[in-house]
Amino acid sequence: MKASTKFKTKGISLTLLIGSLFLNSCKDDFLNLEPKGRSIAEITEDFDLLLNSTQPLIFLNSIAYLGDEVVALDPYYSGAPLFNQRFFSYEDEIYLPDQEAFEFLNLSNGLYLYNKIINEVMASQGGTDQQKRSIRAEALVGRAWANFMMINLYTKPYVRATAANDPGIIMLREANVNAGNFTRGKLQEAYDWVINDLETALPDLPEQTSGRMRAGKITAEALLGKIYFMMARYDEALPLLSSSIARVPNEKIPLGLYDFAKELRSGGAFSPINPLFGPNRNMIQNIDRETIFLRFNRNGDYWITSNIILSKETMALLSAGDRRRAFTNRTIVTMDVLRDGMARAFGKYTQNNGLNLSEIYLQLAECQARAGDLAAAVQTIEALRVKRMPEAEAKVPATIAADRSALVRFILDEGIRETFMTGYRWFEMRRLSVDDEFKDHVKMEHPVYDRAGKIVKTFTLRPERFTLRYPQYIKNTNPGLEQNP
Repeated sequence: MKASTKFKTKGISLTLLIGSLFLNSCKDDFLNLEPKGRSIAEITEDFDLLLNSTQPLIFLNSIAYLGDEVVALDPYYSGAPLFNQRFFSYEDEIYLPDQEAFEFLNLSNGLYLYNKIINEVMASQGGTDQQKRSIRAEALVGRAWANFMMINLYTKPYVRATAANDPGIIMLREANVNAGNFTRGKLQEAYDWVINDLETALPDLPEQTSGRMRAGKITAEALLGKIYFMMARYDEALPLLSSSIARVPNEKIPLGLYDFAKELRSGGAFSPINPLFGPNRNMIQNIDRETIFLRFNRNGDYWITSNIILSKETMALLSAGDRRRAFTNRTIVTMDVLRDGMARAFGKYTQNNGLNLSEIYLQLAECQARAGDLAAAVQTIEALRVKRMPEAEAKVPATIAADRSALVRFILDEGIRETFMTGYRWFEMRRLSVDDEFKDHVKMEHPVYDRAGKIVKTFTLRPERFTLRYPQYIKNTNPGLEQNP
């Protein structure tokens, strides 16, 4: 079913209602989501169709401004929206006092929808108990993903020793438009919640996913593995990530790593290649084979604007034969040639912040390397690399393959090569910032260059800004809500 399809329940347009989750949210009450008319859905089929809506799934490209693989370029950076500039400069306050925080708004709208389904579908009419349990399980996966994103935006990086006392997230368990005066739980409580949602969902999820916006067992296993991975519980993440990859050949939807050598040629999936906009990889909403779970954003800096670009250090990680270079260009839209090895990223205006198959390979390889299974880690990471570059170049150098620490660093670098300017690196930076062995892999400065390649200013990332502050309008209406430093 396409996202634009409309259907009626008891005379109510569900498409219109889902849109109202966005339009009715205001600065005075971030959960001012009162539906117009009667219940959103009453029959089981309608709850199922609600899971096809794309509107609550949109994330925000601003997270890409936080990564250490990018730098800013003036005069374009100075013309970017103010909130994007503030993301890049690691400001305490990102939004103006009366300005909605889009990432919080979109995630909380999604939570409203998922809670509605979770709490009401079992009492719906017309479906079997198995159908209802399956729909509820998919909504639990959606809620787990949205809360996991909230955790990675609004809480400190996870440290097991302090998580029981560190502030967590607002625990939205009900679709209650009259709720208010929200407070925060603890960080460990938040992680326990998302883990429990996924473990509860797993037995009732379909063996095969019916679409990239929908969830199956592969989705829950991959997401649960990723959550343990971000908690640095690598031994628990490893079997889940391995199991999710093993499910790929048996999925109903086409899943697999793209061979860039094939897809960048004429007639390939990424063709035609536009000299201004790059390879055509903007089909993720429907057919991208590497998308396991679709939760998308649209990133103008990966398409037209050049407010942020790839640093020379990032470009140096891409070897001459690395076909991911096809998604970079030394010439920006105004036809200026970038200096000092920097490049513009292009070709992926629409991106996925849900679950991508390539990131599961990256996480599994790192888990294997950290566990000391270097041969398995090399095999896993080479399975990804051989799809991105010539086979001889894809081999991990022998000196690195035999050294645990060097191999982990190689895999971390591979993550930058694979995911630049998607926002993925920001979450990696948070995780590594509390890892004593690998925290030096995180750069703590954001330079701004002029078109001549000269640094004109530099912003420093302070440790407290690995956590975003709650927007002021939310704090104003919830005086008991603990604010981040």
